[in-house]
Amino acid sequence: MIDYRSKIITGYTALLSVLGVVCFCILYHSNWIFCGTLAGDDYQFLMTTAIGKMSHGSTWRARFWPLGLSDYSVLLLLPYGKTPLAHYIYNSVILVISSLLFFNFINNIIRFNIKISLFSLFLLFCSSGFMQIHMECIYAERMIFFLLCVFIIFYKKACETKKDFYYYIAFFVAVWATYMKELVFVIFVIIAMTELFFQSLTKQRKLFNYALLFNSFVFIIIYIYRRIFRVHEPAYATIHYNISLEQFFNEPILYFIVILTGIRIYAVLKKKEYKCIFTDALLFAGMGYALSYCLLKLTSGYYLFPSIVLFLPAFAIFINKSNNFVKLMIFLGAIFCAIPNLKKSVHIVINNWSHRQTDELFFQYIVDEFHRGKQIYWLSNSDLQKNNPEYEHLDAIMCLNRFQHFINYYSKFQIQIERVFNTINLNQNSIVICGYPTVNSIKFNQIKTQLEKIGLYPIKELGGNMLFTTNSLPAKAL
Repeated sequence: MIDYRSKIITGYTALLSVLGVVCFCILYHSNWIFCGTLAGDDYQFLMTTAIGKMSHGSTWRARFWPLGLSDYSVLLLLPYGKTPLAHYIYNSVILVISSLLFFNFINNIIRFNIKISLFSLFLLFCSSGFMQIHMECIYAERMIFFLLCVFIIFYKKACETKKDFYYYIAFFVAVWATYMKELVFVIFVIIAMTELFFQSLTKQRKLFNYALLFNSFVFIIIYIYRRIFRVHEPAYATIHYNISLEQFFNEPILYFIVILTGIRIYAVLKKKEYKCIFTDALLFAGMGYALSYCLLKLTSGYYLFPSIVLFLPAFAIFINKSNNFVKLMIFLGAIFCAIPNLKKSVHIVINNWSHRQTDELFFQYIVDEFHRGKQIYWLSNSDLQKNNPEYEHLDAIMCLNRFQHFINYYSKFQIQIERVFNTINLNQNSIVICGYPTVNSIKFNQIKTQLEKIGLYPIKELGGNMLFTTNSLPAKAL
């Protein structure tokens, strides 16, 4: 008993120590950033919780994750809840709770093998998207991690106790998670179908799985309705039938997920091994979720983070049952996958810290120059504006609109950036920004030459957008 308690204490101490370091990274120099991994997306907070309004996810174009950022609205009930620090403290709290819940769940299903539980959390922390989704506020995957932990814990508890209360909580969390990101419904469809096909279920459990399918069906109907009758623009992404291997390079643990999924499918279909069907259902759901993003060719590692969460319980059970040689091979393979991801995480942390300090200075400089009498202009490529509707969307909405929100946030009042399509009325009393669609266009060198003839020179690039002015920026903003 003493040895068991000692291992538990050691395990939680190690986990909390790592979480302490991660939380320090999250909280250090807390600030809104323009040049994050998704350039400019913090604008969603500058028009909601950062100015005292309730938060939400995206419902524009083919995007539909209305609850994606809604949980941040709770900060409006707290003193100083509008500050960046409050948002990152909230991120840290959610991260610690999620990690402890997940660690406890894995510990329970493998009967308190602390080493394997810690190893599983190590792989989770080393995933390419882990630091990314917690270092910035814009990622719904942060809350999906928490909701999946709550779901699997309460669903397992419901299966063991057969109490309706636990089923209700698990279903509520599943519904909430479904509207956090477009493809989350895939997870619950696969979990429900796996259990209904391969498990002898009680009436309660059957109804629960049918409820999961119904919830996913409702989501799909709402999404299709919006696409046909409400949204008349190109889709956010299109399905490709040739799956790129780029996802495997961005997230090498996908190899483990594919291999283990193949092993468990064989065990279930051929050997009729249904003892671990609950964790198998999670594994298959994780594989299906990853495959969905592979088909859409959305290759960033953070998209696949929920897949890793769903994969690790079955992975921990597999390791726990394996012989020492297999454990060694898995350990070496996992370390091989983790090292490049750790390098990515370090880069994300350092880059994030840098922009937390410089981005504010950049926008404050523009605001100060405006107060000194300079006019702010957004210079667009006139040829592309006339001939390319997608350019108009990227330049005016994805760039100018976001830039405008940052300027207004730091100015504390509305400063209208004037959009122009030529340099006729520009002079040395101007600050000119060229959005990244213009910067990347063939005509940009001609535009740059025209601005330099006026006396405006490229001073700073931020998120692909180029600032032209006569003055130099403060050293700290460079």
